[in-house]
Amino acid sequence: GLELAPEKFIIKGKLVYGRLAKAVDGYYTDGQVSGSPSYERWGMGALIQIGKPKRNVSTYVFKAKDDKNSISAFAQDATIKPAENLIVGFSTVQEIKKKITLNAELNFSAYTRDTRVDESVLEGYTFINNLGSLFYANATSTFDKAIKAELNYNEKKYQIGLGYRRVDPDYLSMGSVYLNNDFEDIQLKTTFRALKNKLNLNLSGGFQRNNLNKDKATKMVRFISSIAATYIINKNWTSMLSYSNFNTSSEMTVVNSLDTMRYAQVTQNISGQLMYSKVMQKTRVATGLNGNYQNAKIFQNDTLNKNSSSELINANYSFQLGWLKTGFNITASIGGAVSKTGINELSTLGPTLSLNKRFKSGKITTAVSASTLKSYQNGSALGNILNLKSNNNYHINRHHALTNTLSFIQKKSSKANTKQFIATLGYNYVF
Repeated sequence: GLELAPEKFIIKGKLVYGRLAKAVDGYYTDGQVSGSPSYERWGMGALIQIGKPKRNVSTYVFKAKDDKNSISAFAQDATIKPAENLIVGFSTVQEIKKKITLNAELNFSAYTRDTRVDESVLEGYTFINNLGSLFYANATSTFDKAIKAELNYNEKKYQIGLGYRRVDPDYLSMGSVYLNNDFEDIQLKTTFRALKNKLNLNLSGGFQRNNLNKDKATKMVRFISSIAATYIINKNWTSMLSYSNFNTSSEMTVVNSLDTMRYAQVTQNISGQLMYSKVMQKTRVATGLNGNYQNAKIFQNDTLNKNSSSELINANYSFQLGWLKTGFNITASIGGAVSKTGINELSTLGPTLSLNKRFKSGKITTAVSASTLKSYQNGSALGNILNLKSNNNYHINRHHALTNTLSFIQKKSSKANTKQFIATLGYNYVF
């Protein structure tokens, strides 16, 4: 990868090239599953931006392709197919006025699911067939778009934002590890400060829908609302409280009987945090308590399904003491969680202790930690996990650094007892 961003130049650029997937010609199960069949995949991308941070326009292109000759055992498999992808996109940031900002992005993805199929004309998008070696089109090819836009109004004590997203049902991208498609959503959010900036409130709400082409048996609509408040009690104490409500409703139509099955899920989430921090002459003390409660209720034709509904409670307390001159810190914490689904209850509880120290004016940093976690099901012990870890970093100078990590994990239960040791050594170079 290469990025060019001169400070006083209005043109910036990015380039990337490399292998995205390794060829795996079979299933390997010599005691462990080390991979599933896949073609070797290479990709490249480029982006050019013109303008300044508050007003600019960007265009980018991304191309990735599987090598259909990279494997032989699954070369004619119906489920493992060599694919190809071409993406062309545009994005912009525009400060319309001093208080109004627009962020927008539009990209188009041409995707061929199986390059083994003979080339053919893609109806409705014949221009794709005229791209030569840039893209191979056939009967398995699709052409879709993704849109994202956000409009923000900023004042000194409050901000208001309106966001919109749409991803076509068949939209695919080799440039993303995980991708959702077939959805459209709109969201309104606002943030404002009060009580001499001690109180900060965030509110948001919106809805999302799928089945944009209306060709699926199931359609889903989601409504989301949330409120979060942060209050600075004084220079040492800070508190936070948030609440969110997530409602999902879906309908599945049975074509033969013309009947409709309705499902609904109501998820409520409450989080709270209380933090204390104080810097003294030689030391710094910090402590915090946070907790979260989530309740998810499932309804089927307006009837509560208790076996599918769930509750989750977790809490954590931590204490940190640091010595300013020596750079030595001690952190101790304990956390627990309880999860209830139907008649089953799972719970976990465990402490963590960590120590870290800086040496030679901060060039060397060493941290060690030990944690243990016990788990229970309906009050009966399931097992225990012990984790010992060490991190070491040595900054030789502003360009060079060495890193080292050692980790030991032991898992004990009534059925098995396993141990794992991992050691890594790394070198970092910064231009």
